[in-house]
Amino acid sequence: MIHPQEEEPPTPALRGPMITLKPETFRIVGYLGFMVMVGASVVITKTSIPFVENTTALFTTFGYNNLCIMWDFSPAREVAALISPLSEYSMAAYIVLIHIKVRNAHHDGRASQRHLTASSVLTVLNLVLLAWFRMVFVVSPDFSVGGHTAGFLCLQVALCSIATENVAYHTYVSPVVPLEKQLGRKCALTLGASYVGTFILVTLLKMFLTVYALASSPLSAALGQAVDSAWMVLAVVVPFYVAIITRHVEEKIALGTHTYEQKRIEKEVERRMSTMLPRINGKEVAPLLRSEQVLDPTM
Repeated sequence: MIHPQEEEPPTPALRGPMITLKPETFRIVGYLGFMVMVGASVVITKTSIPFVENTTALFTTFGYNNLCIMWDFSPAREVAALISPLSEYSMAAYIVLIHIKVRNAHHDGRASQRHLTASSVLTVLNLVLLAWFRMVFVVSPDFSVGGHTAGFLCLQVALCSIATENVAYHTYVSPVVPLEKQLGRKCALTLGASYVGTFILVTLLKMFLTVYALASSPLSAALGQAVDSAWMVLAVVVPFYVAIITRHVEEKIALGTHTYEQKRIEKEVERRMSTMLPRINGKEVAPLLRSEQVLDPTM
């Protein structure tokens, strides 16, 4: 029983409007948008745009035509540019939600300050790099192959960064890991780290071959095509599959006008009640407050 002279705990404020989101939903939509963009560009280019494959600027530079050739000509370029925001904005939302997830974990004491700082820097960097991908629609390869390719290089760096941040979160913060039930936590984490390592190495090799071809001549067209194919599997197919799996086990993010303030108040109430009423009939008060159970004096 609380005596009148003792300090009363603060009354929690009413929660404001709140929604819960699953970040992986946005990544799934982002990849579906990219696939639709590519599919539409392929159909338009194959059916209505006549061009000689071995005379394009990309073929002259790299020794083969990569995926970008599908939206290098009108009207495929314009259609792809119209569909691209579906992918870009969904992935931008996903990047922001990743940061909010890390921020929430830091607020709860599960993520370190270093982790939060790294997430803050990577969030800004990834958003800028993702936005710069649109330059593939702005700079024609006939005008500048280097300028046209630079946008795609930005996307490569951003996707590697996102993959690395996800694996770091699952390794050091998340209580649940994708494929943990099927493989076990240790094996699932090892698989994730192996994937990121392979993805980064293939991306670096792809960048080296691109820069080398731009600076002089193609090192090997066959090698370039093989690396391109491997990169597409690692950058699109694998993450899309992982996003579907992760969505079923990931933590939901609550967004609302009073989310952080409510958490602060609840922690303060818990601290004061734990000091004034440590136990009631052998039961701790704090867990009851967290679960919002009513304290029954007759229990």
